[in-house]
Amino acid sequence: MSVWLTPQLEPFVGGTYFPPEDRFGHPAFKRVLQRIAEAWKNDREKFRARERTIVDALREAAERPDVSRKIDAAILESAYQQFARTFDAHEGGFGGAPKFPRPVTLNFLTRFHARNPDSDSGQHALEMVLLTLRKMAAGGMHDHIGGGFHRYSVDAYWHVPHFEKMLYDQAQLAGAYLDAFQITGDAEFAATARDILDYVRRDMTSPEGGFYSAEDADSPVAVAAVYDRRESGNRRS
Repeated sequence: MSVWLTPQLEPFVGGTYFPPEDRFGHPAFKRVLQRIAEAWKNDREKFRARERTIVDALREAAERPDVSRKIDAAILESAYQQFARTFDAHEGGFGGAPKFPRPVTLNFLTRFHARNPDSDSGQHALEMVLLTLRKMAAGGMHDHIGGGFHRYSVDAYWHVPHFEKMLYDQAQLAGAYLDAFQITGDAEFAATARDILDYVRRDMTSPEGGFYSAEDADSPVAVAAVYDRRESGNRRS
């Protein structure tokens, strides 16, 4: 996340990611800097208006009254219905491309199922979880060579991954697959969880004892490591 501020420290431009060079329709960071500098010099009042809009929106969000209340069955049912409406009954997951693993959603649905496992909604909640986990494990977002899961699927079929790997995804997905194994007794879910944890132990654990937060999609070392494992697998086969 990059945010540009006025000299008075008011935000007027922001963006989530700007690559070092122009690619995939995204302008390079240097190009963004040049455009902002030119616009600030030639059309500063436009930026002032945008700044006021952003600040007003942030202030409104900060001053919004607390509407929190006790989480009851009606809220849980409403959340389930929302997930059910966006569920992809053919490929698993929620919504269209790009598709993220969304383990927090899966965790909610398994616990929604556990509240009333014999109800239609409870059974459907579990079906959504199991189909999604199976489709992800069988697809390209799951690294069948190196282990673990990539950040998300570019397409709606879990075929084409974004190759970055995040530690928090591995941790949450391992838990989701273990939940599914405990509920169903299906050894495939346990095998996928073991695959995730083996990958974390091998590639995301520092020799000093900590954990690396991510494996960069563009890392030459990561690419070489995957290539070596691929070659080793070919020789074994």
